[in-house]
Amino acid sequence: MCVIAPMFISEIADISVRGALGAFFQLFLTIGILIVYLVGAFTDYVTLSIVCGIVPVLLILFMFVVPESPTYLLKQVIWLQNWVYIKELISSICRIAVMTQQFL
Repeated sequence: MCVIAPMFISEIADISVRGALGAFFQLFLTIGILIVYLVGAFTDYVTLSIVCGIVPVLLILFMFVVPESPTYLLKQVIWLQNWVYIKELISSICRIAVMTQQFL
């Protein structure tokens, strides 16, 4: 998570706010650790585990509404264009093979 989120932010964020978003990510990560220490000081470890277990479940649920990154979409478009080219190449090779068999 500490590698994926900044990488996703760097792909989708505007250049003018990219640094601020990266800094806020690190700030909120540190604040989250502080909150866990504070809650852990006043509750038992079972309650703390349940509270900390809610966050990953919410992240997994909200992961389905996160848009794909532009880099991923560009790679998909390039792959599809290459696939079309490969299909055209194979069909032309098949046509050449059929034409050579007609002359033999």
